[in-house]
Amino acid sequence: MRAPARPLPPIVEDVAAEALALASQLHTARGFQWEAPPMGRYDSPDPALDGFRNDPTGHAAADPRRLALRAAVVDAELKLSAATETMKHARTDLDHALRRWQGEPTLARDAA
Repeated sequence: MRAPARPLPPIVEDVAAEALALASQLHTARGFQWEAPPMGRYDSPDPALDGFRNDPTGHAAADPRRLALRAAVVDAELKLSAATETMKHARTDLDHALRRWQGEPTLARDAA
């Protein structure tokens, strides 16, 4: 079924705009989720960070800001996947309703 050449309803424009904005943020965040945050460098003169100079990899791996970014990336990907499935189901349901409205059978039991 081909989409009509009409302006998109505002809700569709909103969904498309949010999907593009999320895709852009995910592209950026995916690259940073495995890196140490830029603040709190290991060569800091702060004596409280003295122990971290001995294990910069461990510090980066356990940094709560990096872990929060990683969790947000995973959460966004899961929500995007769920939204995609929801839209697929809505499109299928609408397609079946339109076909039934037009008098076309949509399932074997409808043909009987």
